[in-house]
Amino acid sequence: MILAADIGGTNTRVALFDWTNQRVEAQVEQVYLSADYPSFEEILVEFLTPPPPEAAEPLEGHEQPAPESQPIESLKIDAACIGVRARWSITAARPRICRG
Repeated sequence: MILAADIGGTNTRVALFDWTNQRVEAQVEQVYLSADYPSFEEILVEFLTPPPPEAAEPLEGHEQPAPESQPIESLKIDAACIGVRARWSITAARPRICRG
């Protein structure tokens, strides 16, 4: 999987891409309002955490706890391409630079 992000002052776009038949195809894409988040890390946590599963109707007389979301643990990100045009700074131990 390839994680791509375009971080702007108004919106941050995040997507996961996969190689399929010599092509890169988007698997998941999401747009976030940059002002609603204190950091890019907060957006990534939300993006990589799937929504909780739909709860089944509880049986009469039994309460059912609300399901919780858990981050995706089995996702392997092979590369990341992040463009930054906002107030946040991005650091990484081994950054890869994508130019386009």
